[in-house]
Amino acid sequence: MNKLVILFAAVSIALTSCNTTKESTGSNDAPVVEGTLTQGKVTYSMEFDSDDPDIKSQMSMMGEMTRSTTFIEGMLREETSSSMFSNLSVFDLNKGKVMMLMDVPMMDMKKGGFTTVDEMKEKMGGSDDAEKPETNVNRNKKKTIAGYECYQVTITDAEGYVTTMWVTDMIKAPRNPQYDRGEESEEEIGFPMYIEIEQEQIYIIMEASEVSDQVPADAFKMKLPEGYEEATPEEIMQMMKRGGGM
Repeated sequence: MNKLVILFAAVSIALTSCNTTKESTGSNDAPVVEGTLTQGKVTYSMEFDSDDPDIKSQMSMMGEMTRSTTFIEGMLREETSSSMFSNLSVFDLNKGKVMMLMDVPMMDMKKGGFTTVDEMKEKMGGSDDAEKPETNVNRNKKKTIAGYECYQVTITDAEGYVTTMWVTDMIKAPRNPQYDRGEESEEEIGFPMYIEIEQEQIYIIMEASEVSDQVPADAFKMKLPEGYEEATPEEIMQMMKRGGGM
């Protein structure tokens, strides 16, 4: 069970921080999109691997996993789902409000809670004194993913882990405020279409498989679904840090 907790935690935390090494095989043959997308939904396929045999064996239990980001101006919805768990965060950036949901069927647990952007950044964010990651933007290295022209960005953290991303400037979505520390960036980084993550002996590849300009009317509804138990902001954020509250 401890191995599964590590797996849940790595997926829940590493993905939202937008990170094995494997070239993208995705949608390079798709027609190149023209124009900028300012609202819509991007769906990602995900692959996993691990050097730890125990963790690797647990991965087969998770089944197919998907990740999606839905956005309009001032609103953001991020969702990760599999047969074992799902989590959802909805951000109203205009009002500074956040709703988070966690569903773990194997534990018969559905919990959700509300917080503010400021509280979330304070409780889930890193220390202001933490060493900032090193970011390298290579606009000369390009490929097309899901019809969008992308360039390469690599990020190396204080522990030496390297995150490789392919990003596009043709999708303009709000940034997850949890990772907006307010520091000035030397160069604006585009929207991620491909991410390679290495964390806690787990390797994750996430690649955009579908891009739509359609946004469901209820995508940003700030109301707990029926059957969810309301948790305090502290409980829901601790649950997400621990990968499902186990």
